[in-house]
Amino acid sequence: MTQPNLLELAKQGNPRAIATLMNRQLQPKGITVKAALKDGCLQVMLESEQVPEEQAMIAFVRKGMMSLGTQSITKVRIYGRQTGEDFPAWTQEFALGTNSKIQTDLKSQPQIVAPQQQQIQVPPSPLPSKVKPKSGNNTDDPNFDLASLITDENSDLNMSELINELSVSPKPAPRQISKSLPKQAFTKSELEPSTEMWRCVHTLRGHLCEVNSVAFNPDGKTLASGGGGTKDAIKIWDIETGKEICSIRQHDSWVCTLAFSPDGQILATDTGGLQTIKLWNWQTGNEIRTIGALSLGKSDWGQFISAISTFAIGHSNIIKSIAFSPDGQILASGSADNTIKIWKVQTGKQIITLTGHSGMVQSICFAPDGKVLASGSSDKDIKFWDVKTGKEIYTISGHTDSVESVAFSPDGQTIVSASRDKSIAVWDAKTSRKIHTIRGHSDWVFCVAFNPDGKTFATGSRDKTVKVWDVETGKELRTLKGHSKSVHSVAFSLDGQTLASGCEDATINIWQRELKTPAVPAIPTLTLQPKIQNWRCLLTLTGHSRGVASVAISPSGKMVASGSNDKTIKIWQLDTGDELKTLVGHEGWFAGVNTVFFSPDEETLVSGSSDKTIKLWQLSNGKQVRNFIGHTQLVQSVAISRNGQTLASGSGDGTIKLWQLGTGREIRTLTGHSNTVNSVAISPDDRILASSSDDKTIQLWDLASGELIRTLVGHSGWVHSVVFSPDGQTLASGGSHEDHTIKLWQLRTGKEIYTLTGHSDSVLSVAFSPNGQILASASRDKTIIIWRLDRGEEICTLTGHSDAVFSVAFSPDGKTLVSGSNDKTIMIWRCD
Repeated sequence: MTQPNLLELAKQGNPRAIATLMNRQLQPKGITVKAALKDGCLQVMLESEQVPEEQAMIAFVRKGMMSLGTQSITKVRIYGRQTGEDFPAWTQEFALGTNSKIQTDLKSQPQIVAPQQQQIQVPPSPLPSKVKPKSGNNTDDPNFDLASLITDENSDLNMSELINELSVSPKPAPRQISKSLPKQAFTKSELEPSTEMWRCVHTLRGHLCEVNSVAFNPDGKTLASGGGGTKDAIKIWDIETGKEICSIRQHDSWVCTLAFSPDGQILATDTGGLQTIKLWNWQTGNEIRTIGALSLGKSDWGQFISAISTFAIGHSNIIKSIAFSPDGQILASGSADNTIKIWKVQTGKQIITLTGHSGMVQSICFAPDGKVLASGSSDKDIKFWDVKTGKEIYTISGHTDSVESVAFSPDGQTIVSASRDKSIAVWDAKTSRKIHTIRGHSDWVFCVAFNPDGKTFATGSRDKTVKVWDVETGKELRTLKGHSKSVHSVAFSLDGQTLASGCEDATINIWQRELKTPAVPAIPTLTLQPKIQNWRCLLTLTGHSRGVASVAISPSGKMVASGSNDKTIKIWQLDTGDELKTLVGHEGWFAGVNTVFFSPDEETLVSGSSDKTIKLWQLSNGKQVRNFIGHTQLVQSVAISRNGQTLASGSGDGTIKLWQLGTGREIRTLTGHSNTVNSVAISPDDRILASSSDDKTIQLWDLASGELIRTLVGHSGWVHSVVFSPDGQTLASGGSHEDHTIKLWQLRTGKEIYTLTGHSDSVLSVAFSPNGQILASASRDKTIIIWRLDRGEEICTLTGHSDAVFSVAFSPDGKTLVSGSNDKTIMIWRCD
């Protein structure tokens, strides 16, 4: 008989188990929980360096206890105490029950976050471990008092995750598929779509061709990927750092599919056109054995015999999918020869061949009990097989095109299928009844994977996105953007907190799950909900004969300036789109205008050009007032301080120059970047200068002294654009085609707050709305994305430009956005 796990003990009313679960969530945030049970009342002591926030902690404990549904506990008394104090600062008590009033109160509670000064990012937690109750203090004893827990063994239990175990039901024990299903096949997810957050933490690069398959090692630390190419077709990655650990060099063919054994020791891969399976010791890169062919060494003759023998021993066409049984003793392979073969892992011998599909077997998966195998085929069917006898149990038909992927839920009650008919189907695995037909992808759906929590699953599509869905409702929870081509494979880590997606663009994205809104103290709460925001194009301004590299809106919001590769600057009236004047003065073969900036008094305009000069223009008459000469390469960006006295410029010569705007005198040159400086920005208080460069860094400078304050590192390629938030506490940056992300940085600490992913190419410009709650990003992918920053979510994508969008700018009221593009146009967008 196995010992109950923590959650089971907690549900039985064991206070030590309850305290441990709470500590797993709260200790990393600086709050310690101690608990005791007395006369049906659970006493909970919360301690931290500062008094725990009363309402937040009450709601936290109440929600957790309601989720447990413990019968032996009738009420809860909570104490909040500062560490070192003898008496609690506050005490609250509530009764437990299942009546509608309590449920209503529970739903009305605010989202729980620990006190802001104690917010610490918690790493992904492992699945609940088995816990054996210790002898000694009996915490179920009604006379057991809270005071006895102060030095109790309760404190030596390791910490990790209350919310994930209390508000998200645990994975049910695997059930035999032959047993009857309950009427309700799923446990209702308590995760609302607004709280299911996924953000890209790494983009893994190294494959030369498409990534066809990704698989997490059960150790939770490594990921394997397989793709096109030969010598680098199989790679092993470190999940935490995103760095490549090794490539399996002995492999000499492309890879269609791969899988780890349940113990994580063996990696199985197909061998592309060779139609065999190879088992690898992935840690050493050594081959263990070849399955499906005679192995006669590496000689040409040996390879020839091996290839010929596949027709007698193994598959007669390429292998499309492989899967280990849950006990790791057998391996199944599905092939383009329309068959499935079952192999003994220890010997490599074939056990049985399953025949019945009339098309290629695209995907196979074992039920959690290992007794049933499901397969999806290009014949549009899903078949269920008895693994022991090889007999077909039944066939599910319903898709109108090839079934590309199938996956069992962790409890074996449900199976999900993904198809080229652009749909996903959720089926009752016992009765074959279709529960949901889900449509949301705009193109073929190639892959599907269940989260180990059993409540959500992910899909990847030719529409370049990954989507996360709720199993019970079939509703889309999140769309993850960031890939530039078809997504061929998705996989969850064993703890369900990390998702990997492999793409035809030769990259793997690592997505991290966050059940709560990221803590972003520098960004205020958004008052305008994204669903009611409707951005539409009011005007398209034409007149430039070449691409528009830069746009700026005047401080009053009445004028728009545009700089173009046609060497001119045009001034437009914002509300009507009328052209007011054209400024001409930059000269030479390479004299495109890369950047424009209005002075705070709106009397002058500054322009920077590929002719290496900066010019100051009088707006009243359109005449050139002054030339700033000193850079030895093109001028990429300019910015003027709020007091109107200082001009900053960034150049292809790798330097930043500070100028006195009124006289044109150079104040100083800042050197520190090792490559082109693409963007400069001055903080609202005129104290800090930010610069971004092709050297992949962002540098922060003291504007008065010119001293380097800090270097921000995080982008994996060129950094095209930087901009300060209106309150000066946050910096946004846009990355190149190598990571095509936007990063938010906290200026006070220099730490990255989070990364926004959604563009499929370089982010060329970023702009904050005047209230700091919205960010706009422009990309070489021809789109503009509007983001809400309190959640790091995409509100909408603006499409209309037919070429790269180089620049965006908000009007002072935040309701108008201007974009300039290489398609020679300026578009004016309005938020209704």
